[in-house]
Amino acid sequence: MFNTLKNPPAFEITIPCDCGTEKICINTYDDMEDYYYLSFYIDSFYACQSVWYVIKDRIKLAWKALRKGNFIFQEMILTSASIKELRDDLNTLLEKEKHEVV
Repeated sequence: MFNTLKNPPAFEITIPCDCGTEKICINTYDDMEDYYYLSFYIDSFYACQSVWYVIKDRIKLAWKALRKGNFIFQEMILTSASIKELRDDLNTLLEKEKHEVV
C-alpha cells in the first residue's frame, strides 16, 4: 500500500474556499507520477457549530445513503489525461466568463 506519510507529495496545490472552511488539494507523488490526487477537506469545527446541525446532518446523510447509496467523494485519483482534461475545461470556463464580463 502507498504510504503518504513516508512519501511526501512531490507537488501540491491547495485552493481554499472564500469562506475558509473548505479546501481542495491537488497533489502527486514521485512513486506514482502518472496519477494526481484530488482531495476535498472541510474544517469540521466551523462546519458543525451546533448540536442541532450535527443531528440534522447525520439524519440527512443516513437518508441519502439509504436512498442513493454512496454519495460523498472525499478523494479522487486522476490520470494525467484526466487532469489535462480538467485543466482544459477550467480554462474554457474562465475564457467564457472573461468574454461575458466584457
